[in-house]
Amino acid sequence: MNMPLVSIVTPCYNGEKYIERFFNSILSQEYKNLQLVFVNDGSADNTLKIAKSYKEKFMSSNIDYIILSQDNGGQASALNKGLKDVKGKYLLCMDSDDSLSENYIKEAVNLMENDNTVAYCYGNASCLDNEGEILKNIEKRNSINSKDMFYDIIFHPQKVFFSGYLIRTEFFDCVVKNREIYTGKGGQNVQILLPLAWNYGEPAYINNITYNYFIIKDSHSHSQNTSEKIIEQLENYKKILIATLERIAIPANEMEILKKNVNEYYTKLCFGNAVDTKKAMLIKKYYNELKSQKALTVREKLLKLKYCNFSKGNNFNV
Repeated sequence: MNMPLVSIVTPCYNGEKYIERFFNSILSQEYKNLQLVFVNDGSADNTLKIAKSYKEKFMSSNIDYIILSQDNGGQASALNKGLKDVKGKYLLCMDSDDSLSENYIKEAVNLMENDNTVAYCYGNASCLDNEGEILKNIEKRNSINSKDMFYDIIFHPQKVFFSGYLIRTEFFDCVVKNREIYTGKGGQNVQILLPLAWNYGEPAYINNITYNYFIIKDSHSHSQNTSEKIIEQLENYKKILIATLERIAIPANEMEILKKNVNEYYTKLCFGNAVDTKKAMLIKKYYNELKSQKALTVREKLLKLKYCNFSKGNNFNV
């Protein structure tokens, strides 16, 4: 098997509790021709100290190890910084609290080397708690059409596992201009996968490798959701979608329809969560957005009447 260079880019903010698991996973890979670009995103803990302590271990494994640092700018901003140093034929973007099965990169490269039309590939995933107990296993996507991945990312993100894709760097550079993704709040994976899915369709699948996705209980991103927090997440996701769509070479008429559908879909989701809060001001906000989008249905009109047209003696927060 050919052994082309694989570049791994990993942003990290305050990861002292788990980055050693990540580093050891890279060191344990059966595939050895690796470049690791680790971006310290302004961590205030011992992340940078731990990262530096692994330099000798990576050097003795002949892994090209680069540590970059920046002021805290978020995952997407840190990823952009790291992408500039990618030298590999293949690219893998990983979260710093995750790990890979030992054969992950070897099997993924083998698949890509045997079919140069494959733009990106993935394997199984296990969602685990921080003690390593498996909470959920994710296997092959159930897709029919080549654009299923694209539309699932937009309208059914619960059907998409967003991490662990090995990407052909040449193809990535064709669809992500200057290796710059949108850096708004809310993550970085959509900005990578959406242009790949539009241009190259479904990723290839390998059934004997596993990406281990750890759900950290005290992580901000995995803390308990409230309806207002869900609204914030939906708004951020919508902004990422719109900004990323605008960077893809989609015909103008299709783009107009897509953006209209995205705005209406996520405004409806926000309206539903606003109703759950029973806060009239929030309900009115999204009701008026739907009205301006000419997307109101009888259901939204009735809910607005129920929660906003009430007597002065109501107990709802406004």
